[in-house]
Amino acid sequence: MQCFPLNKNSVFPKRKNSVYNIAILFENKEALSGGLNIDIRNRIASTINNEEVLLTNENVEKLIEIFNKYSCQVSPFYLPPSIPVGETWRNYEFPFEFFYNPAFETFEARINSGIMCLNFTAAKVEFEVVDKNISAEQIKRLHSIEGNKYKINEILREYFWESYNQMRVDYGLPELKNLEQLKYFVQVYGFIVPIDNESPIIISFRTWDEEHGQTVYYYNESKIEFE
Repeated sequence: MQCFPLNKNSVFPKRKNSVYNIAILFENKEALSGGLNIDIRNRIASTINNEEVLLTNENVEKLIEIFNKYSCQVSPFYLPPSIPVGETWRNYEFPFEFFYNPAFETFEARINSGIMCLNFTAAKVEFEVVDKNISAEQIKRLHSIEGNKYKINEILREYFWESYNQMRVDYGLPELKNLEQLKYFVQVYGFIVPIDNESPIIISFRTWDEEHGQTVYYYNESKIEFE
């Protein structure tokens, strides 16, 4: 195995913030068997076949350990191509770490949400920021949604049940026997947490309407509005 630290950051064209500064090659009997492009700072990687690889903190620490173990040849070499920044948030787990997206000036992360699912499901969370900072109140507001998920889910299920049955024929959907079956047709996608505490948290859902989905405005557990 050989590790190549780059002399300078190499930015792949037509990608925002897609920067790899380490390439690792895997050899088997003097033949190239694989490789990884790695951006340690943003915890993203892709294989030599352009397959995305999710990196955890543990993965990164192990890679750094391996990198330091070998005598590394300095080279301007890197492996094409890059991966889009749009899915980088999946590598960061709320509330422990966040990815700053310079394209939209937001902090992003993956949250294990209990909204409209059997147990938990991975969703995207975006925080609007001031001076590249997230406030404690923003984190607290998001925690309050998960803490009140049972009451919130009751409100959501009632709305989606009525909406589903109104549109079932038009969309050619099957008849459901109970509210719990809605989880096969409604999935939470993401949360947008504003700076202003008076503004609602925007919750987006994937639904049977693949083009539009459903947007929900959450002010508090007593005030939830549907677009």
